[in-house]
Amino acid sequence: MLEKHDYNRSVLRVRVWYGALLIILGIFGVRLFYIQVIQHGHYAAAARSDQLKQYDIPATRGYIEAVSYTHLDVYKRQGI
Repeated sequence: MLEKHDYNRSVLRVRVWYGALLIILGIFGVRLFYIQVIQHGHYAAAARSDQLKQYDIPATRGYIEAVSYTHLDVYKRQGI
C-alpha cells in the first residue's frame, strides 16, 4: 500500500501536471482569440491580396500538336 506521504506526493504531482496543462491550453486559447477576433481584418486583407493577382503568361506560338503528337510548324506552312 502507498503510505500517506507517497499518496500526497502523487496527488500533488497530478495537480501540478493538470495546472500546467490548463495554463498551456489557456495560452493557446488566448492566442487563438487574438488571431481570429482581434487580427481578423489584417488576415482577411492579406488573404484577399493573395487571391487577386494577375500574371502575364506568354503563349508559345507557331506549333500545333497533331493527333500523332508531333509538332507542325504553322509559320513555315503559311509562308511567314
